[in-house]
Amino acid sequence: MNPEPYLLFKERCVDELHNLQEEFKKVYDIDSHTNWEYDHGLGIFTIKYPDREYYFEYVGVGSYSNKTRTWKWSWDNEYTPDDVKKGMLKIPEFGKVRGYDELTTGLFDGDGE
Repeated sequence: MNPEPYLLFKERCVDELHNLQEEFKKVYDIDSHTNWEYDHGLGIFTIKYPDREYYFEYVGVGSYSNKTRTWKWSWDNEYTPDDVKKGMLKIPEFGKVRGYDELTTGLFDGDGE
């Protein structure tokens, strides 16, 4: 039996993500960059400033469609490169153990968050 309902788990994770994003913005002075780009095939995100560049490896989590109001996990997306989604391959098992269907279903109705 799962001790935490999925919606509470999701809310906690989204709050943690927002906090991490705010810290990232401060540490790397994101609001002052001059350009950014990402290479989805390599999973590299680049932030460019006039005097420096930062390179980050990223994990593609998934994507939300405003048109269909659905979420698709990267681990279930044939168009997401293997290196970009490799960090997500353990999510379905985590969801199975915890009873979170939203983590074991590749595509489902979502709310954009």
